[in-house]
Amino acid sequence: MSKKPMIASLALVTLGLIFGVVLVSAMGNSGGVQSMFAKGTNANVTLGGTPPQIPNGSDLKSINNIFTSVSKAVLPTVVSIHVVDKAESNDNSDDQGDDGNNEPHNFFFKFFGPNGGGGNQLRNMPRQRSIGDASGVIITEDGYILTNNHVVENSSDVKVTIYDHHEYDATVVGTDPSTDIAVIKIDTHGLTAAAFGNSDELEIGEWVEAIGNPLRLSSTVTAGIISAKARPLPDLVASSKALTPISDFIQTDAAINPGNSGGGLFDLNGTLVGINSAIATTNGMYQGYGFAVPINIAKVVAEDLIKHGSVNRGYINASIREVNDALADATHLGSVRGVVVEEAKKGGAGAKAGLETGDIILTAGGMEVNSPSELQGVVAEHHAGDKLVLKIWRDEKEIEIPVVLKPLEEAKTIATSDNEDSAPIPDDEDAVTTAKLQNLGIEVHNLDDKTKSDFDIENGVKVTAVNPYSDAAAQGLAAGDVIVKVDHKAITSSGQLQKIVQEKKTGETITFVAMNKSNKTTTNTFLVAVRLKKQLSDE
Repeated sequence: MSKKPMIASLALVTLGLIFGVVLVSAMGNSGGVQSMFAKGTNANVTLGGTPPQIPNGSDLKSINNIFTSVSKAVLPTVVSIHVVDKAESNDNSDDQGDDGNNEPHNFFFKFFGPNGGGGNQLRNMPRQRSIGDASGVIITEDGYILTNNHVVENSSDVKVTIYDHHEYDATVVGTDPSTDIAVIKIDTHGLTAAAFGNSDELEIGEWVEAIGNPLRLSSTVTAGIISAKARPLPDLVASSKALTPISDFIQTDAAINPGNSGGGLFDLNGTLVGINSAIATTNGMYQGYGFAVPINIAKVVAEDLIKHGSVNRGYINASIREVNDALADATHLGSVRGVVVEEAKKGGAGAKAGLETGDIILTAGGMEVNSPSELQGVVAEHHAGDKLVLKIWRDEKEIEIPVVLKPLEEAKTIATSDNEDSAPIPDDEDAVTTAKLQNLGIEVHNLDDKTKSDFDIENGVKVTAVNPYSDAAAQGLAAGDVIVKVDHKAITSSGQLQKIVQEKKTGETITFVAMNKSNKTTTNTFLVAVRLKKQLSDE
């Protein structure tokens, strides 16, 4: 065996012995093997790493400061409202004085807070009073407060607690079921009043704060964005007791829950842009969809209630609906925009100003209106007697019509139809009494004397059948309805209508002014625009 391998072997053995001695020595300490990595009691230990470099970090700090500054500024303007309802009788004890959970589970849109399906109310207590909590916003330094109609409409006792915890008895000044707005008053001075913003200028995606007292958690601030504007809530409107409900809500994803009713929705300028009123939910609690009454509407209502105790609202007195693609094409509008007048009520503000069935309203008061709720919202910002200029599309050109709005009392007495039709189209098809128009999906018949009498009309054709898969059906035309005009001209017989349809090409549109009855005494007029198909099948 050579010397070099032996030397190498001895070196390895020696190294192993040295390592073993060191290892055994370390294990003899109380920390075992781990003590080899300990820095010792007096070592300087720094946890965490270097903060990451976030672009525009200073800007993020500024954004945070905006939210905190707004919260500090507006919290003193929001109050807690404690409501005791009027006593209920034993006869109604099963469905009065509860938290709204007696409603069907699938009732999706609901008011919350006292009397509105939410809040911390006592349930099913015969001959007792329902108790609930909600919110409000101070709008004058001497104690006028905005809240919701559904919070106080059935109240016998209302108490208000302001931000500094002082409590006051409150008086209901006035309510407006149409907008779900109410004003109450406490006897004090020197309060911090909210500054009013402009809800018309809100942008979708804009940050807002919702402030109120959800679930008795006083002075709660949540944040979110404007999710939508001019949101119509037909299910909620259907549950309203208002004669003329206004459905024009701001939608937000800021968390709002039972108890937030009447609280404020504020923009990042610290101004009040809405009064929180309702939620969309399947479980009675926040699921990301809250709705507020625009402050521009609430402000007009509040001014009227404070001055007069009631609302002097103006009306156009017209039935309207959204413009669809077929109608835009038929009227050569160029794009789908505006709202179409289905009926300008006889003697109403619109009819007096010259508004006609088939007119397409493009703007109201200089603001674009592309849905009934948008027009409704603009009108709600005005009083009876105010002049509102409408820009309309008629006969392929824009014209302006100034409308002097009328109060509700006059609107109630207005007739529901206007039979001053233009001259009928000459009819060479009198022999045809029934026509099946398969490319429209409808069947019509000449009017009999009873139908003429029922609808108080002299001309038209009666719809006897409608294909359920047709555009006509989708737009609400149904058997029993009466078509009185075709392409804005009066119609007198089924044969005449058949001839007009035959002269049109597939893909072209045809417009009908139709009438139906919602009851024995009420006649409704509406507009239908249908694009002709090759042929529709009932299957």
